[in-house]
Amino acid sequence: MDLRNKPTTADSITRVSVEAPEGSRVTLVSPDWADKTTWYFKSTRNAGVTLTDSGDGLRFDIDPDGYAVTIIDNYHGKYSDEDFLKTVDGYLPRAKAYVDGYEKTEQDPHYGNGGDYLVNYRDGYVTFLQSQAGKTVTMDYWEVGTSCWTIKPAAGKKLKLTSAEVQFSENISVRDTVIFQPYGFVDVFAPHLVGPIPSGTLIPLGDPTIYKSMMDYINEANGALPVIPKTTTSNPTWRDLKFNIETYPWHYQALTELKSSYGMEVRITLQHHEEFSGYATATFYCLSYNDA
Repeated sequence: MDLRNKPTTADSITRVSVEAPEGSRVTLVSPDWADKTTWYFKSTRNAGVTLTDSGDGLRFDIDPDGYAVTIIDNYHGKYSDEDFLKTVDGYLPRAKAYVDGYEKTEQDPHYGNGGDYLVNYRDGYVTFLQSQAGKTVTMDYWEVGTSCWTIKPAAGKKLKLTSAEVQFSENISVRDTVIFQPYGFVDVFAPHLVGPIPSGTLIPLGDPTIYKSMMDYINEANGALPVIPKTTTSNPTWRDLKFNIETYPWHYQALTELKSSYGMEVRITLQHHEEFSGYATATFYCLSYNDA
């Protein structure tokens, strides 16, 4: 390389400039592996389901036989961007209750009072603040399915994963194996298999990355960030940090690129769909480009 015409300092050191990366920044945060009421992506929509009065006119159950129907809670700040993230079917999974066909208002968690009802998302029932005895109560809700969560580019885009980190509460108990598996169109990555495998099918790309124990996260991470302390106020709210948080960052040496034209995505799932104990999420820092 000819450096004779390159700009230099008075000490003959070549000048360089640092430019912002091309593409738009995208930050993706997983649901909480320790709270299945956040596992929105593969949840199942149930609309107009008639609930059963427990006998007091206040509590109405999704399943009167005692089976706990766990439903998605995207109203209490349990996972990032809950007001915008949609299920794989394209729905915003906000539970709603109706009395005799009229929509009622869930109590706003900001105030902690008012509204018409509260929802127990873990066990699947609604508690009204005033008796609804003799009335028909129905509900739209999204029932928790699997823990699978997907990273994929928007249509016409490609997504580059530049770095990532996992956030664990100090009281974490790792109860299941996390599987990180890329997928892509069989037509692109194994065209010789088209026929036995239908065109357009997504197939696994290589071996998955598997995290079985806490040491797997520690061994693969690029160190650890300082502990984020929990909120120490004597009267914490649902908005506050309940636990000290430990963070383990990954800085990818080679960028992982997902192309929409190749059908590429990464699926992250718990092998047995068993919740962790504590708090556990992953954040992925990405750049989005046109898939030219």
